[in-house]
Amino acid sequence: MNGCYSLFSVAMMTAACAGASRQIPAEAAGSASAKQPATEPKSAPLRPLHPEPRSLAFEDADERTIRDLRQAQGLFETFIAKAGDDPKYVEAVERSRERIEDIRVEIAFLEQGIAERQGSGSY
Repeated sequence: MNGCYSLFSVAMMTAACAGASRQIPAEAAGSASAKQPATEPKSAPLRPLHPEPRSLAFEDADERTIRDLRQAQGLFETFIAKAGDDPKYVEAVERSRERIEDIRVEIAFLEQGIAERQGSGSY
């Protein structure tokens, strides 16, 4: 694989970014918690700005990663379609095709792991 990052590190960064949500101090959001003095803003508890549905909290990390990888694959495919045969994008299109193949391999690996866990009953 050519490039600075391995597919695993890209997948982990993608998953981390997708799972991250902005947080704001609870008292700034109008929470009824005890008022903290203005001199200690760092001690205010944080809560998500837009809470995620509870189902995401129980979702398997591999399933989230597969979902994110499929989204990335779609973005690469969109780029390839838009780039067309333009000579200035030839190298980028080739790298995108390599990354799509890497994503397919990674998804197959993750799906195999999920199937094995489900088959063994440890899922």
